Amino acid sequence: KKSLRRIELRNTDNITSMQNGFSNSPSLREVILGDLTNCSTFRLAFNTCTSLEKVTLGKHTRVVDFAYMFQFCYALKEIVGELNLLVARGAASMFEGCSNLEKVSFAKDSINIDISLLSCQSLSRVSLISLFNGLAENGERTLNLSKYAFDNNFPEKKEQEEKTAELQQKGWKLVLG
Repeated sequence: KKSLRRIELRNTDNITSMQNGFSNSPSLREVILGDLTNCSTFRLAFNTCTSLEKVTLGKHTRVVDFAYMFQFCYALKEIVGELNLLVARGAASMFEGCSNLEKVSFAKDSINIDISLLSCQSLSRVSLISLFNGLAENGERTLNLSKYAFDNNFPEKKEQEEKTAELQQKGWKLVLG
């Protein structure tokens, strides 16, 4: 694990768990994973991969645990492929420490649990819009988001108020920090 720089796995459709799969791989910069339709957990999958810059994920519709998936991936800039949290029951600290994350997309209406991207100060406008579109209408949930990313991508007060109102209409509470 200490010398891995790039991993490409294509025939991944029989993998049922990615728990601790690549965690603590300090030299890892890029991971490409194929179809993960039988995978049920990404818990700690890339935790503390401090040099990881890019992850490409195949389909993953059965994942229930995203906790600590990218925690402390300080160099992570891009996640290719839509994150689908539709059946997720946990995403604690999923993005903690991902201050360089710019590009990430979420499947529409797939986020049914509280989620935090508080550390993600570098998120692009396209990524934030994808995040907002990914939030399902399902009652009271909380989205913790970087105030810097929000203000940077929606600099006009009116637009900020409109985005906040949209989230509230879906039943989401926006907490900026």
